[in-house]
Amino acid sequence: MSGAPRRAIDRAEAALARVDALGRGHVSAAILVGSAVLGDWREDRSDIDLLLVSDSPLAPAIRGLWRRAARADVIIAETGRPAWGDLGLAVALKTAAQTGHVLRGAAPPAPDDGELATLLEANLGAYWKPWLDRARGRGLGGPTAAMFTPFGAVWVLGGIGRFRSTLADGRIISKREALNRALARLPEHRAVLDEAVRLRDGAAPRMGRLERRRRALACADALLARRW
Repeated sequence: MSGAPRRAIDRAEAALARVDALGRGHVSAAILVGSAVLGDWREDRSDIDLLLVSDSPLAPAIRGLWRRAARADVIIAETGRPAWGDLGLAVALKTAAQTGHVLRGAAPPAPDDGELATLLEANLGAYWKPWLDRARGRGLGGPTAAMFTPFGAVWVLGGIGRFRSTLADGRIISKREALNRALARLPEHRAVLDEAVRLRDGAAPRMGRLERRRRALACADALLARRW
């Protein structure tokens, strides 16, 4: 049993009830995952992450109905269909096995550590590195704009930090824990990591946006380059 907050469990149960009420496909298992079971859930700003399992294949339209009805971040697994190639599903299954709060049934087996590591390494190279390259560009859209906001530093450093941590010990952790682990491993980037931890906790920024952007991009490069 996880240590998920009661309010998060209540919201997850309500989301599951809305999906059940559709009468379109059967949810054989439902597990609360994400920040609610990783010790980093905030009722005023955190999402509900819900892993739903179907014993039979689902048409894309039904998957869309489930997601809209739940009004939560829904990850869908199908019994007998491997998670290979789907990083989001692989992480959800690993979280479910590790600390998930079971609402119904049981989660399918999680990918082994080797499979998960391959997906994480691929994502660092194929997604995060190009994303950071675009963030250094000019213009007001996408990654460039994101890095001028407080959210950008938290999302980038917490996201890459989580992957680095999981590659080191096979455990899924929250962005908050990832930032704290990065603090211990990258002391030369303490200023921006301290800022990101504060922002994650809802505090007002202390750094100017230009300085925060410059320092966050440098720290992100270090996280990509170093194995923990």
